[in-house]
Amino acid sequence: MSLTPHAFATTSVLRALYQGMLNDSSDFWQSPTHFDPLLPALFTILPTFSEFAIPCLTELAAAAQSEEHSKSINSGVLALMRDDSEATRLAAVRAMVGLYARLGEDWLGLLPETVPFIAELMEDDDETVERETQRLIKRIEEYLGEGELQGMLK
Repeated sequence: MSLTPHAFATTSVLRALYQGMLNDSSDFWQSPTHFDPLLPALFTILPTFSEFAIPCLTELAAAAQSEEHSKSINSGVLALMRDDSEATRLAAVRAMVGLYARLGEDWLGLLPETVPFIAELMEDDDETVERETQRLIKRIEEYLGEGELQGMLK
């Protein structure tokens, strides 16, 4: 499959950003000047370029780890979980799986605000979104303990 010039440029930029975040040793991404303009752009392209945007988003969360930045990332992903588009909801669930995979227990502090969104997605009209939501639940329960999140969702 060949990429359009726009898609090629976008994926190249996402790869470069990912490497920059992965190797950030000077807290570059902590600065609101760098963090704030990037986050909405990542959310915008997440459904279309999720294969590249999700690792970038999760690495941004790790590189810019602070309560304020984490809440901004989580809130944005949660908003995407309620989008009308199945592709957007699917990308959002996969992003949340990626955040828990990358940050583990450090991301659990945001679980209380996430639980209602997970409960909604468990009954999504799209089978793939439902299946990925179950995957998300399993990922979270790796840190909480088996069945713990299921109990919160009832």
